[in-house]
Amino acid sequence: MLTLLLLSLLLPQSGAVPTAPGPILAPGGDALPGRDALQELQTWVRRYRRNDRTLSLADESEVKALIQELPTPHPGRRRVETALMAMGNTHGLRELAIASMAERIRTDPCRDLDLWLGNEVLGEASSQSLETRIFAAELAGAAGVKSQHPPLISGLLLSARDPDPDLARAARSALIGWPSAEVHRALLERVEKRSLPHRVLERHLALLKANGTPLGPMGQERLALLTGRRLFSKDWRDASRACSLLAYLELNQAAPILIEGLSLWQRRRESGTGSLRISHDIAGVLKNFSGRSMGPYPERWLAWWEGVRAGRIQPLSEDGLEPGGAGSVSAPVTVATFFSLRPLTDRVVFVIDRSSSMTTPFGTGGRTRYEEAVNQMVTFLEACVEPTRFGVTLFNNKAGSMRAGLTDCRPGTIAAARRWLMANRPAGGTLLSAGVEKAVRVGRDGMVDLDAFEADTVIVLCDGATPEGPAWARKWLEKVNGEARLVFHCVEIGRQGNGTLKALADGSGGDWVQVDA
Repeated sequence: MLTLLLLSLLLPQSGAVPTAPGPILAPGGDALPGRDALQELQTWVRRYRRNDRTLSLADESEVKALIQELPTPHPGRRRVETALMAMGNTHGLRELAIASMAERIRTDPCRDLDLWLGNEVLGEASSQSLETRIFAAELAGAAGVKSQHPPLISGLLLSARDPDPDLARAARSALIGWPSAEVHRALLERVEKRSLPHRVLERHLALLKANGTPLGPMGQERLALLTGRRLFSKDWRDASRACSLLAYLELNQAAPILIEGLSLWQRRRESGTGSLRISHDIAGVLKNFSGRSMGPYPERWLAWWEGVRAGRIQPLSEDGLEPGGAGSVSAPVTVATFFSLRPLTDRVVFVIDRSSSMTTPFGTGGRTRYEEAVNQMVTFLEACVEPTRFGVTLFNNKAGSMRAGLTDCRPGTIAAARRWLMANRPAGGTLLSAGVEKAVRVGRDGMVDLDAFEADTVIVLCDGATPEGPAWARKWLEKVNGEARLVFHCVEIGRQGNGTLKALADGSGGDWVQVDA
């Protein structure tokens, strides 16, 4: 009797239909992945779009689990990829979307996901939203697959010319290092027309070289024509850009251009229109090619190159820098120094800290830090070769310059600079950015006025931690210095710095020195 009673309780009543267990619910009442991972992923995307929420660790774990359950790529079926693209346009889920899509592209057995990106996403400007195309360009760069498929390359090149700066920037970034003759040609052509920042081409060539990817004969020829025109330009900034690109040419193409360019810039110096820094930059590229240190003397480099072509001299010295011998004469350098720095320039601006801490005694000589900085600057200028031009800017909570432009380096102007400096005694805080931007003539657009600012080198002296920090220096250089081409040499007095001066020097190819007070 008891058994019959238990059975009646356990079995369904007449006419009742057994119900399946309800789904396990995610936070907010949505079903966890199990039967349809794609559908559940779309639910998470809708939730994040609706609430504009930040991805929590628990949510991240759930979404990653869903992504793991998604089906593999299938030609003609792009429901999963479309969902992931939508996920990439969603606040809080973008990084996960990039990582998951990049992995799908890398492991796609059919190898046609990049074709889909090129043809149906990047190549369809009229039917795709701007945010989707930006995501696709970022994805192409993150995937790590430098495809040779023309549609993807064409889609990126098209996007790189888009009027929207974010899309153009993402596409250019993706193209950097792409081993394609079409990409090489397009980037070189746009730099020739000055419609593409020079630094983009430089990064492209650097990545190709690091990966051992040749530029190819046509690319080499076009790069040689571009660098030749820029090196012989009267604009020292064009010549500086050429120097940075000439390192990526083959020696037999680079050497004649460099030697002829060095001869031209030396003749210009003799007539008062040259640049000491450019002459030394050219000699530095030749030094890297040859392993020899012969200074900015074209006749010595010409003798070396004639010996290389005749087979009498090895192109690259096996022993590194040779101190002497035929065609390998060490060149004297300027004796002008500033706290042991030897800036190779004849157009320089000093940016000197005049905060209250600069009244601290310096060493045992009876001078303050500020007085020592002034003395070092005057000694440097007195030792400079003609024709050198200079400027001076002071900063504390704000900044001021002795004059708007540069002045000739003569005894009278050096004495006037000393008087001006000593009349502006230290006081206040340490706002380095104010000093730098005042010195280099940064306008309201945040960029250097290249027509008004004639110096090629900036020497900065500071004795303390600045509120800006090294991140500011890197960001500022990225924004401004690709076109300005300035070299920053930095002196840090004491050990209170926070890395800003070193970041400024390292990021511009300059030197940094720390001096114990």
